[in-house]
Amino acid sequence: MEHYKNSGELAHIIEGGEAATVCATLTDMGLVSRLDHAAYLGRELARAENAIRAGVPYIQDRAQGEVSPC
Repeated sequence: MEHYKNSGELAHIIEGGEAATVCATLTDMGLVSRLDHAAYLGRELARAENAIRAGVPYIQDRAQGEVSPC
């Protein structure tokens, strides 16, 4: 997964074989501070893991509160 700064600059690329591993790395690095964001990331990483295993494309959901472009 890619982690971006608020400015939009790429800050980190985190790779792992399982969603749980990536989640643990994010937590260990102190990159997740809000529980709602942690839950969202966990859901999306699990979806991505399932898509990879099934051999189908993964498309990220929009985060809650995100405004769609006009």
